[in-house]
Amino acid sequence: MAAGTTTAALRGDDAEASGQDFYIHGYSPEEQKRLLEQAEYWGPSILAGLPRTRPGELLFEVGVGVGAVLKLIASARPDLRLAGIDLEPRQVDAARRTLAQAGVCDRAQGGNAIVVGQAERLPLSDSSVDHCVMVWLLEHVADPLQALREAWRVLKPGGTLYAVETDYTTLVAFPDPSGAFADLRDTFVKRFDRDGRAVCGPNVGGWMSEAGFVGVRSDEVRSGVWSVAEQAPGAVLSHANYFLRFIEPEFDAMLRETPSISRGRLEEGAAAMRSAATHRDGLVGIHIWRVVGEKPQ
Repeated sequence: MAAGTTTAALRGDDAEASGQDFYIHGYSPEEQKRLLEQAEYWGPSILAGLPRTRPGELLFEVGVGVGAVLKLIASARPDLRLAGIDLEPRQVDAARRTLAQAGVCDRAQGGNAIVVGQAERLPLSDSSVDHCVMVWLLEHVADPLQALREAWRVLKPGGTLYAVETDYTTLVAFPDPSGAFADLRDTFVKRFDRDGRAVCGPNVGGWMSEAGFVGVRSDEVRSGVWSVAEQAPGAVLSHANYFLRFIEPEFDAMLRETPSISRGRLEEGAAAMRSAATHRDGLVGIHIWRVVGEKPQ
């Protein structure tokens, strides 16, 4: 049985999304394609932390993007009902297409279970969903604590919130003999912090507790560490290119915002990251946090 979408808890597709958009990567077709590939890339790590669910329960994703994570969840938990929101109408349209093409929903009946909405003001009734999911969302929203409080509001007593976030200061490439990669990373972190939160993962557990969740469990995972000693050099290069696909497009903005850095130095840092694959002890990595909390019974 394919996972389905539902409209039961939603107030409608005309929910206003008046919040400020902090998504630095944009909404181009190339970025939408990258989000689909990113979900497949991180899929095992994301699914490994997903809380237990029961058949027929409603799982609501806040910040669906192009529907890539819901597609993964639908495959792993085909007996769930699915719904979600995104601030950007273009992402909502893309998510509906993604799920319809995957056979997750009948667009004629269930397509509007994915609607435009704001994380800090969800278009849902109180205590109306069983599970909420936020993947790479809190680093982009204007008020993460309010987004978590909204998730608490719409969850049923005993419902779970599952969030996945990272900390870009943990991004590593070794060796980095000239320090160029470190300069690239630090400049990207400053760029990210202008429109989001580069250091998000370590804070999510505390935010959840402050929002009223109990039994909060924060799992720091070095799931992004790939070394030449453990994998083929080509695989390590692939991991480096994954990160650079969203860092290199920010070079122009990074140069404007950090005049002390040169394009040559940024390019040297990118080359150092890729060259890690050529060293016997080379590695590329990052840390992510998987955090689960429950609404009290």
